[in-house]
Amino acid sequence: MSKFIIVKEAPLELLRQEMVITMPDFKDEVIAELKRAPLEKYTNSGILKRIIQKISDNWDNSFNPITGVPYGRYEGLEFHNSADLSKIIMQIVRNHHPETIRAYIKALIKKRPLNTIVIYFVGPIEYANTFIQEGITELQENEVEKELGAKAKGIKTRVGITPPEA
Repeated sequence: MSKFIIVKEAPLELLRQEMVITMPDFKDEVIAELKRAPLEKYTNSGILKRIIQKISDNWDNSFNPITGVPYGRYEGLEFHNSADLSKIIMQIVRNHHPETIRAYIKALIKKRPLNTIVIYFVGPIEYANTFIQEGITELQENEVEKELGAKAKGIKTRVGITPPEA
């Protein structure tokens, strides 16, 4: 059975039975939109709606991106690259539909490998209830090695998990 622990930063090396879930940045959706409109340097309602619509389609169909966001508040914000625009998008999602972030985390939890014992969550505590709702209990820092036990001799793997394909 999987358990999770909230950490400030992900471990550098992971065992086969461990994984990392981080807060979303929705960069894939942002990059896809910037390829369509590469000359944009200021936010406008059109580009924001298209990105939020892609996020809604990929992660949370319960969110109506057309009526759920007052786009006028976010028009005219300057961005220099996809990371800047991603921060703006995250601000919109956090302010107007934080359930999308929970849906993202929930999707990664459901797509975890079957042999996962410990999930490291790099994010704020207010999203930890998503793990509990999925039946995953919280670990304390001193319990991680005990939980992994003899299995801690497994093969090291890469850090993190990539979001599932939409």
